[in-house]
Amino acid sequence: MRKLLIALLLFRIGAVAQVPGLPQPSNSGGGSTGAGISACAATPPTAGAANSFCYDTSNIIWKCSNGASACTLAGQWTAQPASGPASGDLSGTYPAPTVAKVNGNTPGGTCTGQFVRSVDTSGRPSCQAIVAADLPALDYPQFQICITAGCGSEVSATRYPIAAASGWTPSDCSLNLAIAPTGSSVIVDVQTAASTSIFGATKLVFTTAGTSTTVVHQTTFSSTGGFFPLATDTLLKAVVTQNDSNGVAQFGYVRCH
Repeated sequence: MRKLLIALLLFRIGAVAQVPGLPQPSNSGGGSTGAGISACAATPPTAGAANSFCYDTSNIIWKCSNGASACTLAGQWTAQPASGPASGDLSGTYPAPTVAKVNGNTPGGTCTGQFVRSVDTSGRPSCQAIVAADLPALDYPQFQICITAGCGSEVSATRYPIAAASGWTPSDCSLNLAIAPTGSSVIVDVQTAASTSIFGATKLVFTTAGTSTTVVHQTTFSSTGGFFPLATDTLLKAVVTQNDSNGVAQFGYVRCH
């Protein structure tokens, strides 16, 4: 009874009652209902006493901010910023706490000069140095063609062996000629050492309309069952199947990936 009388007296003279043993408003933690704060009738609330607090269904605390007057409109209420000390996996204070733990455990370790293979449930990384064996073999076959003027019916001097352990399936091959043909198109095929085309019927065709900056592409490959991926150590070569009838075209490259 004595505590209640003290609280009523302080309320009459306009003081903020902080009486031990009685519930006090609190918005610590940015949404904790705290002791002594009632639920809002709406979100945002509308009616309420001057400077009163309430919490909505999302645990956001609202304050009637209409000066000394009671609130009657939603626009007279303000959501309160989080405040007070953080807890659990967070440290510091609101509104800007920091992450101190993961699932109650303090993260540890960094992967300087290494890569992260995995992270456990406590936020601790498993690190491993990067070595050549960790990197997959990437195949980019390249061939020089048309060494002689007009290209002739040349076979590239280069034999490219597939390196990828899982084999290789092409997605694009391209052809450029430094000197374009003037008599007829130059047609180039990419074949295995056994002279099997990786393209099928359609080859790389560099027409007389091309220039030294023209790059032609071929993205259609053999549909023969089981042909791809080409096994490791399969040898590839570029073959000119039609040369420039005027004997002009020269200096070319074929690249695949």
